[in-house]
Amino acid sequence: MKHNYLLLSFLLTISYSTFGQLDQFTTILDTFFSAPEKSGFMFFQNGNSIAPDACFEYYKASASDNDNDMVLVNVKTDTFANMTHYKFQQTYKALTVENAGTIEHFDQNGSLVFTNAKHAINLNLSTEPIISTKIIETLLLALPSGTEYAWNDSIAEQGIRYDTKDSSATHYPVPELMIAIDTGIDVRFNIDGNRYRLAYKIKITTVNPYQTTIYYMDANTGAIFRTESTVFNNSGLAEVYGYGVRPIDTEWRGFPNNNYRLYANDATRNIHTKKKTGGQFSSWFTISNVTDNDNHWTTSDLFETTAHYFTSLCWDFYRQRFGLIGMDGLNTEVRVRTEWDVINNASFSNGPGGIPLTQYGRSSTGLSLALEPSIVGHEFTHGVTSFSSGLINSGESASLSESISDIFGTVIQATMLDNGATDWIMGNSIAGTPTRSLIDPKSTSQPDTYLGINWGGSLPTGHTNSGVPNHWFYILTNGASGQNDNFDFYNVSGIGMLKSSWIIYYANQFFLQNASQLTDARAATIQAAEALYGLCSIEYQSTIDAWYAVGIGSKHTCTYTVGIDEKIDEQDVAVYPNPTSASLIIEVPTNSEKEITIYNMQGKLIDSFQNKKLITHIDVSEFATGMYTIHLNIEGAIIIKKLVIK
Repeated sequence: MKHNYLLLSFLLTISYSTFGQLDQFTTILDTFFSAPEKSGFMFFQNGNSIAPDACFEYYKASASDNDNDMVLVNVKTDTFANMTHYKFQQTYKALTVENAGTIEHFDQNGSLVFTNAKHAINLNLSTEPIISTKIIETLLLALPSGTEYAWNDSIAEQGIRYDTKDSSATHYPVPELMIAIDTGIDVRFNIDGNRYRLAYKIKITTVNPYQTTIYYMDANTGAIFRTESTVFNNSGLAEVYGYGVRPIDTEWRGFPNNNYRLYANDATRNIHTKKKTGGQFSSWFTISNVTDNDNHWTTSDLFETTAHYFTSLCWDFYRQRFGLIGMDGLNTEVRVRTEWDVINNASFSNGPGGIPLTQYGRSSTGLSLALEPSIVGHEFTHGVTSFSSGLINSGESASLSESISDIFGTVIQATMLDNGATDWIMGNSIAGTPTRSLIDPKSTSQPDTYLGINWGGSLPTGHTNSGVPNHWFYILTNGASGQNDNFDFYNVSGIGMLKSSWIIYYANQFFLQNASQLTDARAATIQAAEALYGLCSIEYQSTIDAWYAVGIGSKHTCTYTVGIDEKIDEQDVAVYPNPTSASLIIEVPTNSEKEITIYNMQGKLIDSFQNKKLITHIDVSEFATGMYTIHLNIEGAIIIKKLVIK
């Protein structure tokens, strides 16, 4: 029987008016909880009928807090754990409060399971700015002389109008008045209101270098107290391209061009690849297409065709494994630019027109970084993160974002190109010099333990401390035993790359917030493991123990284990690459006996065999071109996957 806790509480009491502003949120709601709050995660009693945002409305009425609010910004329903997720942004006197908000998670019966939040508490400031005019001029005077602004460049202005389909669009900034935090570092559940100030958030787009930087100006003094880059950089080195001749997705342009361009047009991808030399800035619509007359591309376009092909594999990976169509799930075009005029750098940015762009410079030896598939996967994943958790480019949030990109850069290369194999190293193709190692972060001067050896200082770059979550993922996938920098002994059972990638993906899509710290990532991945595989499953236990291995949290306390046969589902099985013309990999979550049968679209049995391995390799080079179905019987669970032979 469901209980309307909200109505009951209103009937019992409106006596909490003496509580302080927002810092008593958990105290007021404590009667609804099934467990104590931990790292911002609050768990609710089973079978309730609490409506979305009802908790905060109850708090506001109980505490007589009319200044703070939660504004709904996004709703997502997933088909993996059958949950619906409501994301709210905290406001104070109707102004956005940076890095503060909550996500509410409801089960398929409409019951609130848990929330995770970051609250700015005890805010007490005026929302009337002293500086109200000429703030842009004040900012521009503080920037280096000679800066080339995009709104003064006719090509850049044409570009944003082209991208937004708005003839009046401009790069000229419109200041946003908001409640801004001092820094993105150390953003915990309850954020002290003293860290906030009334500020203008101003986005300045420059032409050389072509990038957008966010400036935070105190709305009372005019001081610039913080800047944030909107570009995530990957300072990797690579020259790997050696996968032979592969089919690439191109578009015939017809009359009057009568040639092919690097534009994916198979109805499942939306990717456009161009190159531009001779400077960092270029408006997309002015860059010439990369073309070929007969669709047999030569090595003269190797950088571009490789970048286009690897980006297509990234798109296919997220679509096939997670059902995500493009970086944003909405099939928005992904732009790829080679010949970026930088050395040893690649980047992702979400431009002023709202269209994601990945750019690839060259290594010090002159090769494009787009020749390294793990780097292409890394940048593509920055786009996925930007449209899901939106992790900021600051402190531990930046480290977490870089780690998620490293993780999926590695997973995509292994899954889509290397038959599931990996050396767990990012960008080690030039003279064997790796950029980052997931298996041994210390070998690349990164930490493998939270606050341990090689841990960065108070203002590290995102790459500095990404070794910790990177190593967590490696241990979760492969399993490991040993002793960390805290002298803690650990022994973790690996769960395989398929499941570990599901856990971090699910957490990034639905549980992480834009200022999540590494402790938040621990809590989020634990909840993801529980949602996908069950409380106290092997996956749940290993997720917790892998974090313990890298110095965050304690070991699991489960006294029982949920059997794998209780939770086998379609998302537990991966079939890749798909489409394929030569070899096929089937990855399953258990090494128990499984029967695999393959049928063509006429229902004719093509192949049948049994296997106990986690990863099964099948030669399909003799299969005729067309559509097939793969039927897997795994411990009584029947899973059906489609297969395309090209």
